[in-house]
Amino acid sequence: MLPLGILAVRKFLCFLLWSTIVFVTLVILFYVEEDLRGARAWAKEKSALEAVGETLDASRFVPPPIPDAQNFGSLPFSTDDQFLSLIIRPLIRWPCARHSIAS
Repeated sequence: MLPLGILAVRKFLCFLLWSTIVFVTLVILFYVEEDLRGARAWAKEKSALEAVGETLDASRFVPPPIPDAQNFGSLPFSTDDQFLSLIIRPLIRWPCARHSIAS
């Protein structure tokens, strides 16, 4: 026969295990219900918008690509190491930061 202290610890651990299982199950059920509810609401709104004549195609809202002649991001100084040495390094005053930026 086990001592009373060990039985109490075993009973507490069993309670803790079942409580954790119940809590995790409730959380999972909550998220599943919210996903189903959200999917139903999205389908309802999507059909209502399409009935009015709206389109939900994301490519319609994306602008066309910018030509390289007009694109500031494709200029060579932004990809060159001189950009790091002329612009970024003077802004950083910490001695240890010199080693973290590409030399």
